[in-house]
Amino acid sequence: MKKIYLFLMAAMMMVTAVNAQTNGYNRLKNLKTGHFANLASSGSFAPNVDEESAHGIAGTVAYMEFDENRVTQLRLQGIDVVNMAIPMMKAMLLTIIDEAEFLSMRDTMVEMVKKQMSGVMGSMVARMMEDYTYEEFVTWVNTIDTNLYKEKNGDGFRLFMVTPPFPLNAGTFNDYLTTKANSFMKTYTGTLQEMADGYLTGGREGLRPMAYSFISHIKFDNRMYLTEQTIDDVIQFGFANDDDVSKASAQWAFVPVDNDANYFGIVPEAEDANGNGYSTFVADFPIKLAEGMQAYYVTDEMDPANSQVKWQKVEDEKIPAKTPVIIQLKGKSAADNKVQLLDENYSYSLSDNALMPVANEMGFLLGRVLDEPDPNIYVLDVKDGKVCLASSSDNVLRANTAYLYVESSRKDQNPSGCLFFVDEVNGISEVTSEYSGQAPCYDLQGRRVSHPTKGLFIINGKKVVY
Repeated sequence: MKKIYLFLMAAMMMVTAVNAQTNGYNRLKNLKTGHFANLASSGSFAPNVDEESAHGIAGTVAYMEFDENRVTQLRLQGIDVVNMAIPMMKAMLLTIIDEAEFLSMRDTMVEMVKKQMSGVMGSMVARMMEDYTYEEFVTWVNTIDTNLYKEKNGDGFRLFMVTPPFPLNAGTFNDYLTTKANSFMKTYTGTLQEMADGYLTGGREGLRPMAYSFISHIKFDNRMYLTEQTIDDVIQFGFANDDDVSKASAQWAFVPVDNDANYFGIVPEAEDANGNGYSTFVADFPIKLAEGMQAYYVTDEMDPANSQVKWQKVEDEKIPAKTPVIIQLKGKSAADNKVQLLDENYSYSLSDNALMPVANEMGFLLGRVLDEPDPNIYVLDVKDGKVCLASSSDNVLRANTAYLYVESSRKDQNPSGCLFFVDEVNGISEVTSEYSGQAPCYDLQGRRVSHPTKGLFIINGKKVVY
């Protein structure tokens, strides 16, 4: 959860590195380290992926559009950064420094000025600070320049935003924040966690260094450059100001995703006894499968007692965005399973698709960490050399994968804990009869029905029209 500020601030920085010629799907690369930025399953956004690994990670791919040097769209794992990042950034600053903290900060600064500056000038500056209200501070935060800029630097760009002139003594303000920023983060971790709820999943440590880096580099009318930094052996985004940007890893490039050197491919999740690789897959961009690959989806038609679930071929070689499927692959690596990224407007619906994408409540395609494993969640697995969907024993659901949720009434009928794929479910046949009330009756969702009304039900493993 605490990754929200890290992700949004870093993503805002990255949007200005390109011009109109690079509209489309891109990856952000640090030219000094060679690392690619990745929005990980946990919600962490950091430049911590090497080039080889980036090919098989959907979290490294962002869809972008630009008008001159202004970003008009940036979408990553379903997150619309453009319309969410700027207000969230300002809200986070006001959360870090609320009214009580501001008044404490102001009073401390007044005392510092009185000690550092004597005479009439010191009294005047101290009086100006004492008259400065929290409402004026809020107005200052809300007038932060939200334009994002780039400047050519060697073969790449430096990416930066500009903080506005702070109304009080800038040097004193910076000194104060440098010593207080870490305690701000520790004090307000709970509040930040609450604000992040509903935006990102995750919750691992990582917000505090990013926010500390941003706050401690604020200066009077200052440029804030996006950098790559390593703290306690953890690679993350950071910031540098004009004084230290030349020493930092602050040179970036956007690399368009293509079918050649900067390709995207799918890595197998499971392999059957014949060496065929399979993967569940869902992304916020549509794809076109290469020759030799086949997509399937799973319907709600199943025979739990006989460990069967019906799957259907996807006749189209193109898969729309946010459409969970199972893909039979043709190789064992991302390089073997390259796919073409399509225009983002490509779409159609698989109306009877029962697969669910791993996503949070906002629909962002991020991983989920459950309090405990949910046996009703069936994930891709291999049993007896065959690929199937099996009851999960893991509380971690990875980003860009899919699952089948099996209601408890059906789960109880599935002692094997797995469902094998069939073209037709053998235990269910088409008949027409009236319900006698002698045998248990279930609807098509597997729920037991005591008094069925008009419709289609399952009785003794048969479809019955009542």
